[in-house]
Formats: sequence, C-alpha cells, structure tokens
Amino acid sequence: MSEKIAAVNSDDIAIDAFTAAMKAKMRRSREEKGRGGWQTASAAHLTYLLVEHLAKGDPVDVANFAMMLHQNGQNIDEAVVQAYRKAVAGSEAHEEEIIMRTMMFSSLATGMAKAG
Repeated sequence: MSEKIAAVNSDDIAIDAFTAAMKAKMRRSREEKGRGGWQTASAAHLTYLLVEHLAKGDPVDVANFAMMLHQNGQNIDEAVVQAYRKAVAGSEAHEEEIIMRTMMFSSLATGMAKAG
C-alpha cells in the first residue's frame, strides 16, 4: 500500500514541477514577447501551433498549447493534424524521422504501461 502512496506522491511532485515550468514559460512569453489572446484563438490555430512546436522538441511548449485547447473547451483539430502529416510525409527524410520517433514513443509508452 505504501508503494502506491509513494507513486502518487511522485506523480504529484512531477506534475507540480512541470506546472511550474509551464507557468514560467507562459509568463516569459507574455512579459518579454507580448504574447497573449489564446483564450479567443480557434482550435485550428492552437492545434497548428502545438504541432509546429512538436518539431521544436520542447515538451513545455507542447503542454502549454494543449492546456490552451483544454481550457478553451476545444479538441485538437484533426484537419490541421492531417494537413501536417501530409506536408511532412512529402519528404522521405522527414518520413523516416517520424517513423523512428513514433517507434520510440510506442516503446516508451508500452514500457510505462507495463511499469504502471
């Protein structure tokens, strides 16, 4: 039973740390770059930004765009995702990279599911 409590606590600690990183990034974007207005942005625009930031590799950016969609009561816009996939799949080099990343993610997710 104490192992379950420790796992929950470690989850809470990780989520709190990640949330702090999200807040800091949002604050910097707002104060230093003058960004804002996500509350009125379309799901298509936020999805585009989320997908664009996947390629940049910063999970905090991706999480912030996911948070924006969530808080606006929006879902990820499938048409934007499909358009991105088509654009990226046009290049063989990008296609190979996507396949490798997908395989790595799948392996990681499978390992996490087994561990949980």
